Amino acid sequence: MTEKQDRFSHAMEQCRQAYRDIPTPAGLEEAVEDAIQAGCRPRLPRRGLKRAAAAAAGLCACFVVLTSPAVAAAVDDVPVLGQLCRILTGQAYESREETRTPSSPSRSRWTIR
Repeated sequence: MTEKQDRFSHAMEQCRQAYRDIPTPAGLEEAVEDAIQAGCRPRLPRRGLKRAAAAAAGLCACFVVLTSPAVAAAVDDVPVLGQLCRILTGQAYESREETRTPSSPSRSRWTIR
C-alpha cells in the first residue's frame, strides 16, 4: 500500500471506532424491540369492508325484487314494504275487495292507478 492509502485506512478505522463508541440512549433497545413486536402482530380481519359489501348486495337484491310490478302488487298491503314498492316502482297499487258472502271466500283484484 502507498502511504496515502495507509493514512486513509487509518483515518477510516478511527472514524469507525468513534462511531461505535457513541453511547445508545437508555431504553432505546426496549423501544425498538416493542416496535418490532407491534409490527409482527397479525392484523384483525376487515369486518367493515365485509359488512359494507353485504349491505350493498342486500340493497341491490331488494331494489331488483321490489321494482318488479308483480312483487310490488303482492306486497302492497305490507306496511313498510308496500310504501317502499310504491316509491321504487313509481306506481300505486289499489286493492279492490269484492263483497263477501258467507259461502264465498274473499277475493281481491289488483289494479294499477
